[in-house]
Amino acid sequence: MDFDKINPYDIIYVGETKCVVCRKIMMQSKQPFLEVVYINDANKAIGKQAYWGNGKWVFPNQDGAYADKYSRFAPFIAHLKRHYY
Repeated sequence: MDFDKINPYDIIYVGETKCVVCRKIMMQSKQPFLEVVYINDANKAIGKQAYWGNGKWVFPNQDGAYADKYSRFAPFIAHLKRHYY
């Protein structure tokens, strides 16, 4: 995956979960990762980080946050719901 070609509002799959990219995060000492939002089985928007590992996007072993509690996620949640649900 070419990290430079990924942009906010792009759709990616993390495993089988459809996600909207919110932002790219580059850290000098770690591999780059993405902040994404997705809709869970309870129809709640979740914000979480994803990274590229073993040839695919994966979620780290950490819980996400309810994205609708954070205004920065609002346009990405709207995009996801408008175009994909």
